[in-house]
Amino acid sequence: MQGAMFFFLATADADGRPDCSFKGGPPGFVRAVGDSELVFPDYDGNGMFKSLGNLLVNPAVGLLFIDMGEKPKRIP
Repeated sequence: MQGAMFFFLATADADGRPDCSFKGGPPGFVRAVGDSELVFPDYDGNGMFKSLGNLLVNPAVGLLFIDMGEKPKRIP
């Protein structure tokens, strides 16, 4: 995750309808600030407020980080 330039954030609304969005920024724009807490900037994308709006009504999320570097590795 350190140095990641993008990830995918999956959320669901209050009725359980899923949404998945691309989140990108400069390397390191996602930071771990606790054992189970990440922070990242919320850039205005399509103006639909789906990801953060969904989080207000349903805290369940899925995160997918993909490192396109030369050496494959897993985050423990």
